[in-house]
Amino acid sequence: MEADVVTPLVLQSQSTHPMHPKGTRARVLLTSVFGPYAQDDEFGSRKINPMELYHNQVTRAQGAFSLRMFHRSWGIMMIQQNISAPCTVLDFPTRERFRRELRENRYDVVGISSIIVNVKKVAEMCRIVRELSPESVIVIGGHVAAIPAIEQQVDADHFVRGEGIAWMRGYLGEDPEAPVQHPEIVSGLETRIMGVRLPERKGGTAATIIPSVGCPMGCNFCTTSAFFGGKGKFINFFESGNELFDVMQRMERVLGVETFFMMDENFLLHRERAMQLLDRMKKAGKVWGDGGVRVGKCDPKIFGAGAGGVGRVVDMDGAGVAAIAVREAGGIGYAEDDAGAARAWDSRAGLNDHRAGASHAGKYS
Repeated sequence: MEADVVTPLVLQSQSTHPMHPKGTRARVLLTSVFGPYAQDDEFGSRKINPMELYHNQVTRAQGAFSLRMFHRSWGIMMIQQNISAPCTVLDFPTRERFRRELRENRYDVVGISSIIVNVKKVAEMCRIVRELSPESVIVIGGHVAAIPAIEQQVDADHFVRGEGIAWMRGYLGEDPEAPVQHPEIVSGLETRIMGVRLPERKGGTAATIIPSVGCPMGCNFCTTSAFFGGKGKFINFFESGNELFDVMQRMERVLGVETFFMMDENFLLHRERAMQLLDRMKKAGKVWGDGGVRVGKCDPKIFGAGAGGVGRVVDMDGAGVAAIAVREAGGIGYAEDDAGAARAWDSRAGLNDHRAGASHAGKYS
């Protein structure tokens, strides 16, 4: 079957966008690739696909002291929350668990999401679908869909390059531009360090908020915006601070959290939205913490909550911007620059402490 490659940033008309004949009556299975992970086998190796954001990227230079943590597949969780068709999510299944799901249930659509290094597992899962559920339409999404000529490596029907909520809504005959509903997401799970599992309690781990995807900066060294329509392209899920406040307040109530991880390439660039969120927080007396924000350039009044709050920022342009922001906001801050150095400031106490590594993270985040 000839694969259909779709770029959903510019929404297509119903006449050109592929649509499933059953519409919202179609039964949908969304899944990440199967485990076990980080194995030296025919699908990869321990070196190239360890499947951990922290140990593979963020804290990999810390060796044995690296923070070990797992994260759910947020993309397929977001899609499930935003379609009305009956939808099942399998996250981190074994190969046998995936096979059993296909044997025991009939699905019209099987969506598989993956990062690039797991393309061989994607190909194997497509083979299994063709074997056990030949009537199912196979949709491939995630970063793996960006591989050039992937349709020659993977037997699938559609490859979605870009934002998947709008594409799947359009495919099922729903309104692609309907407001996005954010699921309750705990940012990490099974955290451990040096082999010791850290205790987990309700509200003890930050909730994840995804205000947008892509990036307006379009830096030449970065692929983020390329995954969502091209250089400098981005899609806002929430246009206003009022919308974000409502989402955060719901997560506070349901998950018992007071800290939030803003999964957004340049959250503070959207000044009006950030200031509106800050205003709502002040009026409601919320002292919510931030588990991490990446910032390019921002108004210093935004960062630090402007009310003596606590914040953490990962500054890809050097930690100096964060330092100025925290000092002028009169709060406590922790900043990481892209060289892996950690700087912590408390303008009220006059602290200006710089040490190599991220040893202060727990103190200020």
